[in-house]
Amino acid sequence: MAADAAAARSKGFIGTGLSLGVTAVVHLATTCAVVDTCARFLQVPTYLICTQINQGFCICVVKKYDLRVFCCGDPGSMKNVDIKQLALFCELIESQSLTEAASRMNITPSAASQALTRLRNVLNDDLCVREKNRYQLTPYADGAYGVFQQMVELWKDVSNNAWVFNPLECDSHIVMSCYDAFGETELAELYRSITRKAPNLGLDIHAPANGPADVEALRAGGVDVVCSHYEPPGDARDLYRETVKHFQITHCCVAADHPRIRDTLTLEQYQAEEHLLITFLKRHGGRRSPIDLELESRGFPPRKTTIVNSWHLCSELLARTDRLVTTSRQQARQLERSNPRIRSLPLPTDFDWPTMPVNMIWHQRTHNSKPHRWLRLQLREFLSAVSEEQVAIPVAEALPGAVEQGAR
Repeated sequence: MAADAAAARSKGFIGTGLSLGVTAVVHLATTCAVVDTCARFLQVPTYLICTQINQGFCICVVKKYDLRVFCCGDPGSMKNVDIKQLALFCELIESQSLTEAASRMNITPSAASQALTRLRNVLNDDLCVREKNRYQLTPYADGAYGVFQQMVELWKDVSNNAWVFNPLECDSHIVMSCYDAFGETELAELYRSITRKAPNLGLDIHAPANGPADVEALRAGGVDVVCSHYEPPGDARDLYRETVKHFQITHCCVAADHPRIRDTLTLEQYQAEEHLLITFLKRHGGRRSPIDLELESRGFPPRKTTIVNSWHLCSELLARTDRLVTTSRQQARQLERSNPRIRSLPLPTDFDWPTMPVNMIWHQRTHNSKPHRWLRLQLREFLSAVSEEQVAIPVAEALPGAVEQGAR
């Protein structure tokens, strides 16, 4: 292999190495750039074979589930070869039967014959001829056959998922945007768990905007995964969404010395008070919150609300005013822990309080990346009590208002 690489360099090919960890860039030292295929594929081992075949060269670049073969008779010409055609050709020579080779490749003999014809046209050589009861290699194929076998074996290794992710060896950098109302203590425990399992992983935790800005950050690459109540646009085909949990709206938080609310809360009392509303709980586009929509359906007037943009500010306002905030049991406990001047009590039971979905959103750029898939698994286990892993489907295929089984 080292000799092949040296020969390639001496003939005008420049390679970054035979076994590469993240990227591979191969190009001709001429005016024609040839290959720059792997720079976008992070954390997937990439292997480069650059070997001489007769008077030309063959370059094989392998990534997970994707292998490209580039053949040329001289540094100025290069053709893209389908690896499955090479695999079929190798099966044909090994089995000496077109029918058997087609069966091994799970295609019909007719399709196999057409694929071999295309391969011959691309390589501009007959490759093999039928003599008596055997296929005989042409001089070109005789020199190339060993290299073709090597490429096919490497492709099979890739297809068989030979590269298993090991978090202990992961040195990726991932930016997670996670809604802190899930619990600051719990988030700290999640961080501790992740960094213990993957000590070399660089993990940043941001606060999501719970709105369109999160989608912009995902698309720009500033954030890799978002966990929040926000639902991305239904036609966002470049995003995946998975609803991993639903928070039940069950509690109301008030000042410990609230002048009118004691140990219980009626729906009439609730409606008469003024409320605090976290920004993202108000529907984007100016629509009312799910709670107000439900109240309206019951004939109640809209609540009088003051919108705030953070739970920290909400905590301070709750403690210092007569306002109420409606939330989940978990967030109510978080508010009580954050400020001793806040107390919580159950919401009236004679009303259908809505639930709040927790969506995990990521970009297609990281969908198949093993470090990102592993991190999403950690988030899923953290956020959801459901033991069965959900499958992500496109956001564009998600039904509005439906409980997602995931989304892309």
